Amino acid sequence: MYPSTSVSVSPPETVTSSRTAARVRRAPARPHPTRRAICGFTLPETIIGVVLFAMVMVGVYTGLVQAYHMQAVSRHRDNARAVLRTYLDQFQRLSTSTRHGDVSYPRWLFAPTGGFTGDGLSTTGLCIDDLFSFPDPGPPTSGVPTPPVEITLGSSNPAGRTASWWAHPQPALNRAAITERYALPAQLSRDVVYVNPANGEDSAAPVIGDAGYLIRGTFKIEFTYNRKLCIETLSVMRVVK
Repeated sequence: MYPSTSVSVSPPETVTSSRTAARVRRAPARPHPTRRAICGFTLPETIIGVVLFAMVMVGVYTGLVQAYHMQAVSRHRDNARAVLRTYLDQFQRLSTSTRHGDVSYPRWLFAPTGGFTGDGLSTTGLCIDDLFSFPDPGPPTSGVPTPPVEITLGSSNPAGRTASWWAHPQPALNRAAITERYALPAQLSRDVVYVNPANGEDSAAPVIGDAGYLIRGTFKIEFTYNRKLCIETLSVMRVVK
């Protein structure tokens, strides 16, 4: 008998080509079912958004209003200082007296007042008494200082009253003649005092030296804007010979 031999037989190899592997794809996992998202805002969210928007708009509006008021006040202050500089220029350059015929008259612009007054001020440059050939009329014979002169800031037609001691108290400002939108009524006044050249302090009487005596003129404009009182003041000193 022939001896038996065992031969191991391997199973047939399974060859998978790359083309076949490419065709086999893993199926994607299905997502878990979820609730569908709800579009829009809820009522509380809408109310909060409206409140926040209103607060922002109120802040912006308040800022714009404040900026407008600051710009308007700055404009009126500039106009007031321009008016005061014109009087300061007159106070520095004009002669303290004027001659009419053979008589010399003192200009009341330089007369000491002892307080702010409208004596010697004119917004039109013409006094009623000029019609009677009397230059620079003085204050009332009673010695009562005239009230401040009313002027209009920021107006091409100031509608100012004529400064004269013949009308006491002076007539009110013709506000109907003011047509400019940004015009603002104001009061103009002055205060003139003697100055002691030794110490620079106020004096009850002129201290006369070789060059004359010193006087100081302070001009003031007051006006009210946005329920606030605004005051502009300029002062200058000069020698009277």
